[in-house]
Amino acid sequence: CISCISHASTDRTVPFPENGIQFKMLRFLLLRFGVTGCSVIMMMTMMMMINNNSGTVATAQTTKPKILCLHGGGGTASGMASVIEDLVSGLPDYEFVFAQAAYPVAETKESYVWIPDPPGGKNEPTTDPSFADESVVALDKIVEQQGPFYGILGYSQGAAFVPVYLSRTLGNTFEIAITFCGYLTTTHQGILDVVNEKSPFGDIPHLVWMGQQDFIISNVMTNAMADIFANPTVVVSENGGHAPPGSSDPTFGQVISWVQDPLSANNASSTNSTANSGNDQPASTSCSANFL
Repeated sequence: CISCISHASTDRTVPFPENGIQFKMLRFLLLRFGVTGCSVIMMMTMMMMINNNSGTVATAQTTKPKILCLHGGGGTASGMASVIEDLVSGLPDYEFVFAQAAYPVAETKESYVWIPDPPGGKNEPTTDPSFADESVVALDKIVEQQGPFYGILGYSQGAAFVPVYLSRTLGNTFEIAITFCGYLTTTHQGILDVVNEKSPFGDIPHLVWMGQQDFIISNVMTNAMADIFANPTVVVSENGGHAPPGSSDPTFGQVISWVQDPLSANNASSTNSTANSGNDQPASTSCSANFL
């Protein structure tokens, strides 16, 4: 039987060599306890399954820290991957998971929003705190099925939805938050009331990025969102507009460094914005797909 095991171990279908630990274990069992040939075959099969499934029992598989990404209003999950393509390339040690909002903009379902516009228009804010619950449920499913997550990232309306979702999750769901061109959902007072109640969300570290050339969401609006977090790191790009920074933006490296080590970055001086006062109210809680 030992000879059979030895010959089998040289067959390409058997994944452990004669000097391997699996072979030595089988030889020991056979010599010590007189294990039958049938039992040996069963044990060999089990060890082949273990070897094929995990490579090695002693080595634990490692996974990249995951960041949940929320697209802008009128966007899609796949579109968001293109919007932050440079950021993804600059952080190869992280896995980016792109979520899709629950509310289609049109019947074609080619674009989505996290929060639909108020039925009566922006001058008649909604008061129902569950007005965007379908988007909350969509994110809950992703967190449950693909978690744990290191961070949550949002752009434009996706950035506005970051504090909304943080107000509806456990404090340890995410370690960091990142928002680009964000604002508060002032046209949805019921949702905003819950956000203000749960603020500052367990003091989660928060990177707030804005561009001084953003004429869609003013810097004043973005700073108002930053104020509901504890000690946020505010980064302002003089040349940036209504889009996350690309690799050519002077602030790009600062964003990368912060994601990699937010605690050290928070101890360093951050750039605060006072420019571009503009209108404090967004024209809509969704952003035109032309600006995504």
